[in-house]
Amino acid sequence: MAILPVRIYGDAVLRETARPLASIDGTISTLAANMFATLKRYQGLGLAAPQVGLAVRLFIMDASEVAGVGEPTVFINPEIIGTNGEAIYQEGCLSFPGVYFDVRRPRQIGVRYLDLDGREHTIEDNGVLGRIILHEYDHLEGRLFVDTLTEQDRRNVEAAMREKGIIPPAP
Repeated sequence: MAILPVRIYGDAVLRETARPLASIDGTISTLAANMFATLKRYQGLGLAAPQVGLAVRLFIMDASEVAGVGEPTVFINPEIIGTNGEAIYQEGCLSFPGVYFDVRRPRQIGVRYLDLDGREHTIEDNGVLGRIILHEYDHLEGRLFVDTLTEQDRRNVEAAMREKGIIPPAP
């Protein structure tokens, strides 16, 4: 399995709306395996295909080692089928290394998706798994967690990332 390069804030693919996968084949299985290797390497909880440069509707989640919940799961062509409530929780993102802040999201979610065998599943969750799902789903829609911040807070995040050399200096 290969460790894939993770796209960093500012890369145009992170703002694209991902297209549905028409078929599930060995290429998709290999992509998912490489994404899990990448996720493990960077000790993340989830990773969306756009974060590795592919604007397709696929993300993975594995909170079993870091958060002690769930199991490794591949979500293909996911659909959010319901949300309820509201909660604020601190989030990070592999496309924003070292950046964490509070994000307001629905407390409870429902999602329908396909697995690597093309079988349909539904998950309902009101905890960390639901939060990960919503975060990764946003990547498929071209939304980033900084989009929830005020303009000033977003500028502060960008300035901090420039200071750390994560993104290039402003022109």
